[in-house]
Amino acid sequence: MISLALGVVLALIAAMAMLRPPAAAPIHEARRLLDSVGWAAILPQLLAALGAVFALAGSAGRWERSPVPGCRWTIASPWSRPMGSA
Repeated sequence: MISLALGVVLALIAAMAMLRPPAAAPIHEARRLLDSVGWAAILPQLLAALGAVFALAGSAGRWERSPVPGCRWTIASPWSRPMGSA
């Protein structure tokens, strides 16, 4: 991660030296890009948080057949009983 950040900073410095834009241009362009992407910009963080919730609930890694026709598999909760048991 440090190498990636260092590479981004070096590329930004090189681009600023070659193109000579105003100093605040990268900040304005980043804001414009984030505004155009919208809520999808935080989707990876939301999915990671949801995965953490499922992992803490203990439902990660346990699978069973789905009772829904047409759906092959579903994640079983720790409270569910195995399919076919009474």
